[in-house]
Amino acid sequence: MGGVWAERVTDSAFAEQAVAAGLLAPQELGEITTAWRLWGEHPDAWFGMLHGEILARVPSHPGQPNDAR
Repeated sequence: MGGVWAERVTDSAFAEQAVAAGLLAPQELGEITTAWRLWGEHPDAWFGMLHGEILARVPSHPGQPNDAR
């Protein structure tokens, strides 16, 4: 897992945008890549990426709650 994220740090739009915006120097991207690889080699390395969704309804009559379906 660490290798995949290490590659994304340097070979992606993230890298180009971060450097162009002055948020990171190219050297810092290399340091982040190294950190991802070291982390990935650890036997207890674990990574989770959560995704969520929010649903909202507009009441059909102002002041009235939506039906609970």
